[in-house]
Amino acid sequence: MALILGITGLPGSGKSTAAGILEKQGFLRVHFGDAVFEELEKRHLERSESNERKVREELRSRLGLGALAFLGLERLTKLMVQGAWVVIDGVYSWEEVGLLKEHFSGQFCLLALHCSPFVRYGRLKLREERSLLSEAALSRDLHELDVLHKGPTLALADVHIVNESSHTTLKKAIKQGLKKWRKDQVGTVIS
Repeated sequence: MALILGITGLPGSGKSTAAGILEKQGFLRVHFGDAVFEELEKRHLERSESNERKVREELRSRLGLGALAFLGLERLTKLMVQGAWVVIDGVYSWEEVGLLKEHFSGQFCLLALHCSPFVRYGRLKLREERSLLSEAALSRDLHELDVLHKGPTLALADVHIVNESSHTTLKKAIKQGLKKWRKDQVGTVIS
């Protein structure tokens, strides 16, 4: 059975790391942010926090808070028809979740990664690409929570993982979380 696993979390929580783990296990990685990067390229704008935010906000203003998921629906549908297991590196708004649950009912699982600001901000400073200092990271946190409705996305995820430890621990937690979710899904369908 095809599966879409969406990963959510605040910046530095380990979304891309988790997606990389799943990719090594055969999942195909989809990044909703690609639509933003494509738009930046069309406009000949450099990749920066301010340019990315501007383009994301314009897309969401025009298409609603589920815009990035909406723009990825056709690709996801093709992958699902092929029976693929897909990991979405970065689900943001509750509206995106609603759209994905509506289109892929029973085949969509939302995994939330949690960790303290201290750990996340430390990771963000060390990033090679798109690194953020603590003040910018806090600004982005508040923007994602207030403007993008990420609070419900984090709170109401199907699987919750605290990611403050090692890569190995994260890998095990993902495996256990998915196993439990699949078991719960089968139980729901049978009863």
